[in-house]
Amino acid sequence: MSNVILKDSDVTIMQKALVAFLDKEFHKVVSSVSAFDGVWTNTDIQSKVQNPPALFVTWLGNRVSVANEKVHTWSILLFMRTTSGAQTEWERELASHIIEFIEKKLHNQKLKNENGPIGAPLQHIKSDNLWHTVEKGSGFTLYGITFEQSMYPVYDDLSDMDNFLTYYEKVVGGDVTLIETLAKPNEPM
Repeated sequence: MSNVILKDSDVTIMQKALVAFLDKEFHKVVSSVSAFDGVWTNTDIQSKVQNPPALFVTWLGNRVSVANEKVHTWSILLFMRTTSGAQTEWERELASHIIEFIEKKLHNQKLKNENGPIGAPLQHIKSDNLWHTVEKGSGFTLYGITFEQSMYPVYDDLSDMDNFLTYYEKVVGGDVTLIETLAKPNEPM
């Protein structure tokens, strides 16, 4: 096994930026903000969501757009407590306010980290009440706030691995407008 050090992927970079942004904006409103780390069982949910409301950031996948950009889909999961199997009016209002605030704060927001801007601005797609996905009697309800984000033009010429690697290193975590001028195969960068 080699001692290759892997850099964070564009998904990891963006997920960390979303967690940091939401934690900064909501540290007084929610008990925790963290990355969703895979498939959860009901037991996992009970242990991870000790003190709702809590936010989790998850990557749902990507697709190639008509403009040949990779578009990532992100969901912010909001767990809220229910009392006796039903939300109180106060819990419903709090959930609505948190959802609306996330929609307003992140729609058209371009996040950045210590290396600069990360992809294009986020675009709010939809918000869903996902209560039906939570086991009855769990004491929680769940909401999903979904965003899409263009990351970079998809590189489709793999004939020269050196050019691909140079392109990839320059693009991940970079600015979309800058990428168009940098990502020219077979030209010095």
